[in-house]
Amino acid sequence: MNNQEIFDKLKAKLLKTRLLCITASDLSIDAKAFVLGNPGDAETIIPVFNPIIVNKSEQMFLNEETHYQYPGLFLKVKRHKEIRCRYAGLDGTVNTIKFENVTAGLFQQAIDTLDGIRFTSRANRYHLELAQRKKRKLDKLRKRNLS
Repeated sequence: MNNQEIFDKLKAKLLKTRLLCITASDLSIDAKAFVLGNPGDAETIIPVFNPIIVNKSEQMFLNEETHYQYPGLFLKVKRHKEIRCRYAGLDGTVNTIKFENVTAGLFQQAIDTLDGIRFTSRANRYHLELAQRKKRKLDKLRKRNLS
């Protein structure tokens, strides 16, 4: 599968799920790639191939995250506030870009996913248990409303 085909599949799934980021490994595609962008505006979605983080700030922040494989689970995860990343675009051109705040958190989460690190393992125990309780309550409400 070439880069364009990978990008097209990832972009289509991102638009369908309305997530901000989705990785190749989420769709069982054997590639170190993900897409990132606003699902409400297809033109803002960027392809990221072979990403690496080349620099991280010391300052951390709590980023509220969800994941394709854990629908409805929202976790607070401590992430670096600023990162500098290097990645290849669709045509193979290498870019080095600085990301901050939520975008930096999304980029770090995507790289974790590509590296096989579960998003639940990055949250502390308190935040994980709190998020799981909230999800169970919401699931019960949804089930009750559908009945």
